[in-house]
Amino acid sequence: MSRPKTSLHDPFSREADQLSNVLVIGSGALGSLYGALLQRGGLSVSVQARSDYLAIRNTGIRIESHQGLD
Repeated sequence: MSRPKTSLHDPFSREADQLSNVLVIGSGALGSLYGALLQRGGLSVSVQARSDYLAIRNTGIRIESHQGLD
């Protein structure tokens, strides 16, 4: 049986390696965490914020955790 055609959702696909710009919708706890992890992985990340826009614009997003993410 042959392997199915790959897509961006397949982490083993060649196209996934070409992904470089990501927009995260929502700057809450999960959106900020995943945005930080994607950026740490070398991607260019933008975060769409609604209610905390000015605070994020002025100070950015900082994540502190027991895993040492900054």
